[in-house]
Parts: sequence; structure tokens; C-alpha cells
Amino acid sequence: MMNSHILKTKLTPLYYRLQTHAMYARLHSIPDLQRFMSHHIVAVWDFMFLLKALQKECTCLSLPWRPTGDAQIRRLINEIVLAEESDLIDGVATSHFELYLSAMTNIGADTAPMIQTLQALDSCMSFTDAISQSAFPDSAKKFISTTWNILESRSLPAIAAAFALGREDVIPDMFVNLVHHHYDSAPERIALYKTYLERHIELDGEDHGPMAMRLLDILCGDDPLAWQSAEEAATRALLARIALWDSI
Repeated sequence: MMNSHILKTKLTPLYYRLQTHAMYARLHSIPDLQRFMSHHIVAVWDFMFLLKALQKECTCLSLPWRPTGDAQIRRLINEIVLAEESDLIDGVATSHFELYLSAMTNIGADTAPMIQTLQALDSCMSFTDAISQSAFPDSAKKFISTTWNILESRSLPAIAAAFALGREDVIPDMFVNLVHHHYDSAPERIALYKTYLERHIELDGEDHGPMAMRLLDILCGDDPLAWQSAEEAATRALLARIALWDSI
């Protein structure tokens, strides 16, 4: 019978390609990091798309409130949302997305494409138009469009797999590869970036990763079609990340 750990084993070649990617060793300077962050910000942003889609589908976000779905699933999702959307960093509440934007500002990375895209969405532009008209690199647009296509499937197994296997479970190993760079040359400029990486290594490795895998197991259960959808989505998510790293 399939489960999240068996599926992860099937995806080992993709995990290996991502964790041993040549990009990590090529980040040597602040300009390198600025370039990396200008691409990576879309992955920080659309991480929340996947998480909030799961919250929307598996918990009650409408009035009048009523018990919705499985209580264990609700708790797993809401615990992850609490930290990702309103974590306490040095005693101050912030989302990890906002923390990353602040880290970009400190480093001198270009935040204009992200800010302008948020403003376009605030003016009621569609997501597709906002992304296509944005100043994000083409590879970043392709990455976030892959995530959006998974969301548009409305398949909970697919969304949960992209979240668990394409994000939460793989992030600690990726970020360990990043956390050792840049700190000697400009420690004050990279302090928030380091805080972001270390917080995700801690949370995703110890808590959120196992929680996301448990969520995937519950949602897919013993349904082979659900696991097939999960495998396809996780594969797409991992290949999209590899392609993003290639482009950087």
C-alpha cells in the first residue's frame, strides 16, 4: 500500500538532483545572492498559495462557521498556517513572506517586481495577467505558473503532494546548502536572510515537514488514484524547482 514515505523514495532521483544542484556552490557574493532572491521570492510567495488552498478546502473559512472535514486535518493545516502567516521573529509577528521581502531589502535585491505584482492584484487584475505583465524573470513566471496549474486542478491529493513533497519535506536540505554562504563578507546585510533560512530548517525539519507528510497520508488514504495524482503533482513541483535553480 502506498504512503508518503514510499512515494518519497520513488522520487529520490529528483530529490538528489535538487539537493546536489550546482547552483549552491556558485553563490559567492552579494550580487549572486541578489540574483538568487529575485528568482526565489516567487517560491516563497506561492508556498502560501498551496497552504492556503489546503486551508480553504479542508477547514471552514465562511460564515456561519461549521465543523468542516476531519479535525486532525484541520489541526495540521492550522498549525502550519499559524507559523507561516504570523510567526514570532524576535518577538514580532510576521509572515515568512514579509520576512523574506525585508531580507531582500537589506541585501539590496530588487523587490519591485514582487511589490508591483501585489499592487496589480490589489487593483483587481487577474493573477494570470499580473504574472504575465510582471517584471519577474521568465523562469520565475514559469515556476509560479506550474504551482497555479496544480491549484487549478482542485485536486486535494495533488495540492497536498506539491506542498508536502515539493516544499515542506525538501526545504530543510535545500536551505542547509544555502545557509553556509555569504556570512563572513557582509553579516549585517544577510542577517534577516539567515534568520529566514534557519527558521525554515528548524520548523520544516522538525515539525512542518512531518505534519505535511501526515496530511498527505490522510488525504490520499488507500485510494490508488489519489496517490497517482499525488505522484504526478510532486514530480511536477520538483522538476519546476530544478528548472528554476538551472535558470539562476
